[in-house]
Amino acid sequence: MNYNKFDEPLKEYLRVVMDIYRALEGKNINYKFFRSGKYNDKRANNFDKKILSMFMAGFFCSGSLRKITNDFDDIRKEDLLKFCDLREEEIVSTNEEEYASMFEDDFLLTISNVTEAKWIACDINKLTPEVIFSGVNYPTIGSSVVKGFFGFINNQTFDHPVFLEAARMVKHRGDVTERKIPSRSNPTRSNGSPMMSSAITSTDYNDLGVESVNKEEKKSPKIDYSSDEVWDLCDDVLAKFIGQEQAAEGLFYNILNNQQMIQSGQMVDGQRSIIFLDGPTGTGKTAITRDITNKLDIPFIATSINNYSQTGYVGASLTDILVELYEKSGEDLKKAERGIIVLDEFDKIASKEGGLEMKKAVQQQLLDFMGGGKYTISIGGSLFGYKVEFDTSKITFVCLAALTDLRAGKTGSKSRKMGRIGFDYEGRDKLEDRPTEETYSITPQDLIDVGLERELVGRFNTYLHTDEYPPEMLLKILKTSTISPLLTFKNWIESKNKVLEIEPGALELIAQYAFEMRTGARSLQTVMNNIRTSCLKQVMRGKDTVVYLSKELVEKVCSENVTRKVAK
Repeated sequence: MNYNKFDEPLKEYLRVVMDIYRALEGKNINYKFFRSGKYNDKRANNFDKKILSMFMAGFFCSGSLRKITNDFDDIRKEDLLKFCDLREEEIVSTNEEEYASMFEDDFLLTISNVTEAKWIACDINKLTPEVIFSGVNYPTIGSSVVKGFFGFINNQTFDHPVFLEAARMVKHRGDVTERKIPSRSNPTRSNGSPMMSSAITSTDYNDLGVESVNKEEKKSPKIDYSSDEVWDLCDDVLAKFIGQEQAAEGLFYNILNNQQMIQSGQMVDGQRSIIFLDGPTGTGKTAITRDITNKLDIPFIATSINNYSQTGYVGASLTDILVELYEKSGEDLKKAERGIIVLDEFDKIASKEGGLEMKKAVQQQLLDFMGGGKYTISIGGSLFGYKVEFDTSKITFVCLAALTDLRAGKTGSKSRKMGRIGFDYEGRDKLEDRPTEETYSITPQDLIDVGLERELVGRFNTYLHTDEYPPEMLLKILKTSTISPLLTFKNWIESKNKVLEIEPGALELIAQYAFEMRTGARSLQTVMNNIRTSCLKQVMRGKDTVVYLSKELVEKVCSENVTRKVAK
């Protein structure tokens, strides 16, 4: 299927489809679908919106398809717009090059799914708007959102005659040639209409002179991971996560290397980075990974492994992660299969002798999951869903753990004392009265000792570590990070046409209070939020054009709202 080789009527229809889809992308569309004997509420995902766009386009484009849809006055364009909370003026056109690119990136495989699903009992001699339009009636493509629309207007059954009319027009024009399928492959719906289940093969397409669409065909990512531009992205990450440059850089290069191997088709077994990242809470383990994946345009899922259980137990299944990753990738399988899965609280599934069997079972399942197994996942529910085979051999796994016991030295002599850190300021306790900090190193044997299976630990080939923030580093974050809460506070004040002035020593005081909270960099956000709350009235209603951040204000706010909440 090549957009540039389509005839003009098909191009016009597809242009309308893509215009509508762009308008729907940011909409929250809720519909009902039937499962387990009752109607359930669901929010439309990107695949649903593509199917809905193909259906709606029949009522917006010109040509023969428009004539069919106009014959049915129970389906009105106004009702479709209302169903989607969409105004017609939001549907705007773009240039031809963007249509061709969008078709290749977002619609090629979806159109293939639709045409295969509907016309499996036919040979497609020519792809037309009617072929695509009638295909959205077929249940296995996940078109329950269209059924949800019919329920929205008048509880109409899904087998609306508008689809049959489109199919008749295709046959009347000779665009398809019927061929018989054995009865066992051609079951019927409850109303007697055919429900066909085999698929058009690539041979069928080639014999008919139609370009074959291979669902396993590699789709080129939008970013060239071998270009020099990616180094600027790395610099952006390091500018955000002050104090964790070593971990951030290690993550960036390992993730990038995995993507380069996938892009070049040279992913060799054993070379893919499977990462174990430990560090105290609040040191940015998840945030760093998320920022890297966003910049590199990689699908990203972060979840606590503690939520998952062995098949048969109460709890989510590991394959649910793949479903979420697939949907987050816009139902682009190739993009999903190169995604990032972050498994947090990994130390929580450790099971020492006599531990829970369920934890051991999850560890066993993770062996294949992380090692590169193939899983069949169900998309869209049992009634209107479809199945996808998902290969995890290209997934980058990042497993996170706080390893509190190891850091506290409770499992042996893993920790050693560091020199004293911090800075003193007038009115606060001396550093000598404060507890010293600890540092540590992690080896695979440590993870085995805390209760992770040796085979599972063997999957990790990359170990990274985030560091706890001393007061000096919190101060540096406050002053220089591109995501500093102080910068946000300053921008907020300036948006009210006022100016922020800071007393010398006030920022040091903020950093010290944040350090005492022991929640890492996020404690800076907590302190600054409390300061902002105390300034709300002054900034929003005050007549003064200058907002003064003094040590006295910091001391007062933190004494009332921060220190009393810190466990002694």
